Amino acid sequence: EGNIQAQTDLYENFVSLGGKLVLSSRTVNANANIVSSDYYIGCNTNSPITVNLPSLASCEMGQCFAIKDEVGDPGVVITVSGNGDNIDGNPNFQLSNRESITVMSRGSFWVIK
Repeated sequence: EGNIQAQTDLYENFVSLGGKLVLSSRTVNANANIVSSDYYIGCNTNSPITVNLPSLASCEMGQCFAIKDEVGDPGVVITVSGNGDNIDGNPNFQLSNRESITVMSRGSFWVIK
């Protein structure tokens, strides 16, 4: 009952709860920096913000991050910044109207998954 196992061989932020996959999530409502232990970032804001990806040097090859506009306020843009690294060839990506993006580290650049 309540068997909890931490799996640290692939990602340090993976937890198994009775066979269920549980990934980290947090909510931001102002400019924020994603850290390597994050997975899902829910943007809950009625004003423009920037969410910065971590440096590629601090991430594992294949590590993913999901960012979502959870409010969908018309005219509010959430900027996902590559923080000096490109996201599919661009320095940033913009979300609005409940859009989301999942990015994956490819070692020297980010790709949209």
